[in-house]
Amino acid sequence: MSTATEGNEAFQNAAQGIASELRRRGKADANTAGAQSASGNSLFPSKPTTGDPSLAKTESLLSHERNEQEELTTDLLDMARQLKEQSIHFGNTLEGDKSVVDRALAGLDKNTLNMDAASRRMGALRRMTEGKGWWDRIKLYCMIAGLWLIAFLIVFVGPKIRF
Repeated sequence: MSTATEGNEAFQNAAQGIASELRRRGKADANTAGAQSASGNSLFPSKPTTGDPSLAKTESLLSHERNEQEELTTDLLDMARQLKEQSIHFGNTLEGDKSVVDRALAGLDKNTLNMDAASRRMGALRRMTEGKGWWDRIKLYCMIAGLWLIAFLIVFVGPKIRF
C-alpha cells in the first residue's frame, strides 16, 4: 500500500511542478501583468469551483484514474499472492507424488529384469526345438516311434514271457 501512496504523492508533485511552470494565456489583466506564473493551488484548488466546469471534470477524471490505478495495483498484488500460493501447493503435490513415482520406477525395473530373464529362457527353448533342422526332427519322430514300440512290447509281449 505504501507504493500506491508514494505514487499518488509523486503524481501530485508532478502536477504542481507543471502548474508552476504554466503561464496565463491570452491578454494579461492590469492587476496580474506583473505575475507571470500561477501557483499550484490557484490552478488545482482542493475543491473545484463552480465557475470552471472543465477543471472540475479534469479533477474528477484524475481522481477516477487514480482510484482505478490503486484497484489494479491491489488486484495485481492479490494475483501475485495467489500465484505464489499455487506454486507452493504444486511443489508440495510434486513432492508427495515423488514416492509414488519412485515405487512405480522400481516396479518397472523389476518387470524389465523379469522380461529379460523370460526372453533368455524363450531363446534357449527356441534354440533347442527349432534350430536343429529337418534331419533332427526326423530323428525325434523315430525316437518317439521307438518308445511306442518298447511300450507296446512291455505291455503286450512282456507278460507272455515266462522264466
